[in-house]
Amino acid sequence: MKKISILKYFALFLIVGIMSCGSDETPDFLPASPTVTSITLSANDTTLFEGESATFNVVDNLGNDVTSESVITVNGVVVTDNPYVFTTEGTYVVVVTNGDFESTITIVVEAVPVPTAITLTVDPTTLFIGESATFTVMDDLGNNVSSIATFTANGVTVTSPYAFPTAGNVDVIASFSGLTSNTVSVTVNTPSARTFTTKILLGDHTGTWCGACPTAGVKIHAAKAANPNVIPVAFHNGDSMANSDTQAVENYFNPAGFPTVNINGKAGEWSWSNFPSSELTPFLNATQATGLAINSTVSGNNLDITVKVGFADVTDTNLKLTVYLVEDGRVESQYNYYEAGPNPIPDYVHDDILRKSYTAPMGDVIPAGSIVTDGDYVKTFTSVVIPGGVNTDNLRLVAFVSDAGNNVLNIQTAGTGVDKDFD
Repeated sequence: MKKISILKYFALFLIVGIMSCGSDETPDFLPASPTVTSITLSANDTTLFEGESATFNVVDNLGNDVTSESVITVNGVVVTDNPYVFTTEGTYVVVVTNGDFESTITIVVEAVPVPTAITLTVDPTTLFIGESATFTVMDDLGNNVSSIATFTANGVTVTSPYAFPTAGNVDVIASFSGLTSNTVSVTVNTPSARTFTTKILLGDHTGTWCGACPTAGVKIHAAKAANPNVIPVAFHNGDSMANSDTQAVENYFNPAGFPTVNINGKAGEWSWSNFPSSELTPFLNATQATGLAINSTVSGNNLDITVKVGFADVTDTNLKLTVYLVEDGRVESQYNYYEAGPNPIPDYVHDDILRKSYTAPMGDVIPAGSIVTDGDYVKTFTSVVIPGGVNTDNLRLVAFVSDAGNNVLNIQTAGTGVDKDFD
């Protein structure tokens, strides 16, 4: 057998390697370098008003920003400002060149529109001496021109907001760019000398089956004893003192648990479970421009009731009046988990029980025309029935005014057959 020298194989390998991997050759599988073939001109806006500017941008087909390297002309005139301000209406041809490449867009410049009418609004239009109103002027193009309009009040130039110094009816007019607005009449009243004591409603959602409810009861009795301006009403649920009116109140408030104690309706909720008196203070310290008076007479099993709502000031005409009959001193067994004493407490005294609502349980609307500064709204209930099963010697009337959101503004209470005036 013939043997082939290892040296011959090594020489053959070198020859093949030199022929196939020479460093001076370019492989035919590498892609060609990209080249620029076009440019594109754009502007941030192609429809402008006189005095507005356009910003130009130029990119090549490779996505490179070449704005600074390009020449821009507007209607054949080279411009160096970018953004460029168009001062005169018309149609403008904008051309950009970069080397051998060119791109064109058209800019349309319109005359600034001129308003033909202005409208004045004043807020509020009823106020007291020294209170301010704000004037707003809109042109018919939708522009707010209040800051550059001129205002007069009964012919005297004023600024907005304006504090009216005297009582009476004041005509306010605005002018702008040769246009005159509508006239808005403002009523300025002298502040009322009437004052009303601020009282608050504690709405106690409770039941005899509720072992935690005596904790709220203790705090409510203490608050009432400490301040006669605290007026509770107990809304019973699921016991012998519950009724359709208490159920309607429960349905509205939908308390998360029992007890729940609302302060002035939707205005606040007394913190469970310590019921701090400090949470009542801001409500008791508030100044109320609304007060109530209650007068009633008893005839057998019927009541004649007159409730007056007085207004020292009017800031809201969406108000409601609610009138309740409540009972005190009813003794019934009460479950008790936390307070000293047995569980249940057999002789627990229940006070402030809602027995009947002589209005809708969440109130009757007071006609807006009856809500007048220094005026009274009077509501009369004739021969309304006292429900059976109550102790007629322990009955009281509770009346309160609330807003559309069921925040109580003020409240009053008086025994049946008792005349309770504004205080």
